[in-house]
Amino acid sequence: MTRDIGLKVKTPERECTDKHCPFHGSLSVRGRLFDGKVTSDKARQTITLQKESPM
Repeated sequence: MTRDIGLKVKTPERECTDKHCPFHGSLSVRGRLFDGKVTSDKARQTITLQKESPM
């Protein structure tokens, strides 16, 4: 069973058992959403995001 998370994103085809999955677990999506390119994911649970400048 897949939940509707309220965003226009592609839902996963397979069901997982991760309790932190927003589609199959109890995690809710909240806060700010960013659009950009991930430039680094070296640190644990942290990414560096490159966004376009409006100028």
